[in-house]
Amino acid sequence: MLKVTYRTSKKLTLDQEDGAWLYGKGRRVLMRLAPGAKAEARLLEVLSTAWQSPEEALEKAGLDDFNLQARGHFLIHQALGAGLLDACYAWGERPLLYVFPAIKTPLPAWNGKGLSRFAWARPEKTGLRLASPLSSFVVSTAEPGLTGLVSALAGKNPAEPPKVQGFSEEEIDLVLKVLTGAGLLALLDDAEDKPPLAWWQWHDLMFHSRSLWRLSDYDPPDTLRFKDVFPCPRVVKTKSGRPCLELPPVDENCLALLDRPFGKVLSDRRTRRRPAKEPVGLGCLSALLHSAARLKSSKELEQEGVVSFRPYPSAGARHPLELYLAANKVNGLEPGLYHYQPQKHSLSPLAGNHQGMEDLLAFNPLAPWDYDPPQAQIWISARFGRTAWKYESVAYRLVQMDLGCLYQTLYLVATALELKPCCLGAAEVDLFARATGLDALEEPAVGLFVVSK
Repeated sequence: MLKVTYRTSKKLTLDQEDGAWLYGKGRRVLMRLAPGAKAEARLLEVLSTAWQSPEEALEKAGLDDFNLQARGHFLIHQALGAGLLDACYAWGERPLLYVFPAIKTPLPAWNGKGLSRFAWARPEKTGLRLASPLSSFVVSTAEPGLTGLVSALAGKNPAEPPKVQGFSEEEIDLVLKVLTGAGLLALLDDAEDKPPLAWWQWHDLMFHSRSLWRLSDYDPPDTLRFKDVFPCPRVVKTKSGRPCLELPPVDENCLALLDRPFGKVLSDRRTRRRPAKEPVGLGCLSALLHSAARLKSSKELEQEGVVSFRPYPSAGARHPLELYLAANKVNGLEPGLYHYQPQKHSLSPLAGNHQGMEDLLAFNPLAPWDYDPPQAQIWISARFGRTAWKYESVAYRLVQMDLGCLYQTLYLVATALELKPCCLGAAEVDLFARATGLDALEEPAVGLFVVSK
């Protein structure tokens, strides 16, 4: 027979001093018990120790008279409604599924639905962990054999409940009800293949839902999760060791162009791909990098380490983006690959893979439009650890937002300087990794911005 047991979320902790139940690393107060509510405090402590039914928890907490039991049942009802309890669904004494948080409504009947195309699974010791961006629940299988049931639900609407060796019809029915109640199943060829869901691929929607922090979330994203685990990555990347090339100061002609009315620059901004025959000058590129990406100042914070301030904004002033200039046809600069040093406003020549550099310089991102190669390519990478050291769950999203801010800043400055700017939605990131020798997990390429005269 069906048996449902509960346990308080592992993220829930009790502040012994004021009776507040705190959730997550942000220690947000979700519930504060009255000073005399010792029975309720004992009940929540009991529920934090193991999976147990409400009746078992009430007995262990010593709530044995009618009034105390009524208060205990009311507290469990409140905790369940607030999503503070997880649930274990078992048939008899055999656990089948764990659900985080517990489903607070009665389990619906299974109606022939298959696994939603937005559902995803990852392996755990006992089996699979299932979730979906369309659901607020996470389900873990307690039996490895249930992997076969999940496979049987993939890509189709079964006419009958699947049969899985080692599981009774009643156990299969319970699992299907839980998966239905958790919102992991859907009628295929129905709503998921029509707008608005039709616009979304599963990974796009998963990324959107998992990396968008809401004010109603219990955990703030700036958890400093690696503060006492790893050293914070440096605010400025270490130089390559080769002599740096100091960029010329912004000349009077560029200063005059940059002094144009902002409204005019904003109105004139557009993507321009066709390079001119004459090369772009190093002075123009110097003005572009200085005005858009230089390090203006830095500051050391007590908890977050050193942060920096630059012309474009960055989440938490982390500034994880690095700029690499691939010079093809630049007047005053030898063709090659250079790393921009924002604190000194200089270029550091890279001694990477020679053949990789030649391939990168020969790469023409404008070939789809039948244009000549751009005169200069600005490859943008991200030292992901700079942002992930502070932010949890939203780190990659914040890096993408930083990139958008840098793109627009480069666009506006290039427009003011009467250059031809273009950001690329796709780039040969493997080519960049080979040329630079950078670890694609430590510092992956995230963007490409090309500029010509």
